[in-house]
Amino acid sequence: MSLLEKIQAIQNNLSRLVGIEENDFDTSEFSGSGAMGNIRSLQNALGGLLGNGGSGGGSIAGSVGRGGANNANDVRLVQQLLNQKANAGLAVDGLFGPKTLAAIVAYQESIFSGWSDGVIDPGGKTIQSLTGGSTSSAPDTGSNTSTGDGLSGSVGQGGDNNAADVRRVQQLLNGKGAELSVDGKIGPQTIGAIRAFQSANGIPTDGLIEPGRNTWKNLTGSGADIDTSSTPPSGGTLAPGQKPSTSNFSFLEFVNEQVDPDLHLAVPYYPNILKVMQQLEVIRAELGAPLVLTSGYRSPVHNRNEGGEEGSRHTFGQAADFYCPSVGIETVWDTVDRLMQQGKIIKGGLGKYPKRRFCHYDIRGSYTPFWGE
Repeated sequence: MSLLEKIQAIQNNLSRLVGIEENDFDTSEFSGSGAMGNIRSLQNALGGLLGNGGSGGGSIAGSVGRGGANNANDVRLVQQLLNQKANAGLAVDGLFGPKTLAAIVAYQESIFSGWSDGVIDPGGKTIQSLTGGSTSSAPDTGSNTSTGDGLSGSVGQGGDNNAADVRRVQQLLNGKGAELSVDGKIGPQTIGAIRAFQSANGIPTDGLIEPGRNTWKNLTGSGADIDTSSTPPSGGTLAPGQKPSTSNFSFLEFVNEQVDPDLHLAVPYYPNILKVMQQLEVIRAELGAPLVLTSGYRSPVHNRNEGGEEGSRHTFGQAADFYCPSVGIETVWDTVDRLMQQGKIIKGGLGKYPKRRFCHYDIRGSYTPFWGE
């Protein structure tokens, strides 16, 4: 193994430790204040070696973020810029972990009107915005001078999103069954409605409407009405005391009657449990295989006995731990991550536990990835 390969291997281990430390749900022997001390010691020992191949000055040499090259110097610069521009509160350590990913996504969504891909590319709009260059409200998508049946530019995921165009699209989508505010602002609800309309009309669900292309032609012609089931499920009506269930998930799968003495405390959280079940139905359909739940609602006593954090989402019926017997844990995590980015399920916490072979998902409402043991 070459010196560079050894350094890269150490970087991978550092990233793993970051994932453990930044995971509020991890209770392994590696979590806690000691982990970051070990990380800092390793980081300082590597020193300049970790900077080899990194960037200098005010730009990045390689991509930073989800699936990026994540060279230490590039990550360090991005962390500094996110702290300066967005008060992200990141440790400037050159280590890419879930907090840095979440900060990138949050910054992109705030600058690009709800759009994000979780990666910062050299010369792209995100790094330009962070370094004081272009602050356009949409990422690079090519020319917006095209005209086609009333649109001056593209609308939706990664589109030009000119206010007049967005208002026009919102009006048309409402005419097809959506219930959008006609405010000229692109966001998750508008993008979700675009995807739903595309799905109803057999069009690839990329969440983007381009002048003169299929989605626009269908929207201004005789396209099918929106099937609102294509947007993130958002709960339902339960009779007082009615236990939640869906086609493939029962209430008994979400609780542990044998060891939890306080299941009556779950009653106020039945609507939350139903909402989680509905998101899991989308995940199950996307994977094309059953899911096995290992933990759902926990009473506070049961949560403590399991070693869970006080105030865990599990105690409010907002979380589930699960795995898919026929699909690897990496595929499950990637699928849930993609469904959240596509607006098909509610954004929330997404944890990956490779050694324990399960994923954690909750409906907290903000994209929060983390990794554990």
